[in-house]
Amino acid sequence: MNDEAEEKQGQVTENSEPTFTDEQQERIDQLIAQKVAKERKRSELKMAEQEKQFNERLESEKKKIAERAKMSAEERAQAEQADREKELQAKSAEYDKKLNELTTKSMLIDEGISRDMLPLVMGRNEDETSRNLELLKKYGQQIKESVTAELLKGKQAPAASTPRAPQIAVKDNPWSEDAWNLTEQQRICTEDPDRARELIAQVGAISRYHVTPVE
Repeated sequence: MNDEAEEKQGQVTENSEPTFTDEQQERIDQLIAQKVAKERKRSELKMAEQEKQFNERLESEKKKIAERAKMSAEERAQAEQADREKELQAKSAEYDKKLNELTTKSMLIDEGISRDMLPLVMGRNEDETSRNLELLKKYGQQIKESVTAELLKGKQAPAASTPRAPQIAVKDNPWSEDAWNLTEQQRICTEDPDRARELIAQVGAISRYHVTPVE
C-alpha cells in the first residue's frame, strides 16, 4: 500500500463514527429513553406543583376580594392594613434569617471551622448559636485530643534521607492559640502525620487543650 492509500485509509478511520452491535444499540436506546422519561416526569411534577400553588393563590385572592366587597370602607381599610403588616412581618423574618446565617458563618470563620457546619450550629438566635458552637468546639477538641495522643504515641525519628519541612512560627501553627484552625489541622494530619506531630509538640497541645467531657 502506497503512502497516498494509507493516508486515505487513515482519514476514513479517523472520520468514521463508532459502530455498535444490535444489543449494544438497544441498550443505549433504553438508557436514553429512561433518562428522558425521568426528566420528563420530574418536569411534569414541578409544573403540577407550580400550577397547584398558582391555583391556591388565585382562589385565595378571589375569596379575599369577595369578602372585601361585603365590608364597609373602614373594615376594608383595616383588612388592607393587616395585610401590609403581615407582609412586613414575613419580610422581617426573612431578613432575620439571612442575618442569622451571616452571623453564624462569621462565627465559624473566626473559629477556623468549616462553613459546612452551619446547619448544625445555627440556632434561632445568636445566643443559641453561640451555645451550639461551644458544644461543637468541645466535641472537636475531644476528638482532636484523642487523635493527638495517637499521633504522639507513634512518633518516630525521621529517616536521614527524608527532607524536613521548613520551620513554622508558633503564631502560624494551626494548633497554637492565636492561629487555631480545625480545617488546617485536619489537612496536615491527613497529608503529613509526622509534620502534625512536630507542630503539636511545638505548642504542647496535649496538656494545653485538655477538655472536660461534655455532660
